[in-house]
Amino acid sequence: MEATIADIARRLEPLNEVLERLLEQRAVVQRDLELLARIEELDERRVALAGEAAPARRAPSYIPANIQDTFNANLQAILDDWHVPGVDAATWDPYSGEVRAGGSDRSSRGRGLRALLHAAFSTALAQYCSEHRMPHMGFLVLDSPLVTFGQLEPGDERVPLYVKDYFYRYFLRFPVQRIIVENSVPPDDVIEQAHVVFFGTRGQGRPGFFPDRHRTHR
Repeated sequence: MEATIADIARRLEPLNEVLERLLEQRAVVQRDLELLARIEELDERRVALAGEAAPARRAPSYIPANIQDTFNANLQAILDDWHVPGVDAATWDPYSGEVRAGGSDRSSRGRGLRALLHAAFSTALAQYCSEHRMPHMGFLVLDSPLVTFGQLEPGDERVPLYVKDYFYRYFLRFPVQRIIVENSVPPDDVIEQAHVVFFGTRGQGRPGFFPDRHRTHR
């Protein structure tokens, strides 16, 4: 029996050596895996910290380039039809979500131009969706896109007054139903062709969207 055990032990010696080498290699691999996991953890943390410091950005493939180009062309054409000066090369930036025109972001322009660029973006979006049969509400509402003409702040760019007339005339041929709430009066040719409702008090125009209770009970 002892001789048999000794013989088995001799035959197992090479296998033991192989097993020891495998165990050593496994320990090395485990250390490497732990180090790799730590590196990945630190890299994820670095990306998270960078994301907190920078504005959110969309993937470049979020909007195909051909759609972006078509939309930008529509945006520029609208501004040209309104005869807005200083807004050449108008584009919408899918990364920042901001309109850029005349070499500057909308946020850096005066109040009058900021309002017009915002209205132009909404108009271009409605037009694009209508022309390409894409989902849209089917109507466009612009709230006071011109009122800031008379509320300029020091240093604001002045927008020529004739822009108002071109602005109103443009919407006479706009393909989507449009509602413009504004303080400035449209030119006479627009009043003749559009449905214009004047709001006022003391018998001057309609009192508001809701019935005048005092006038109703008389």
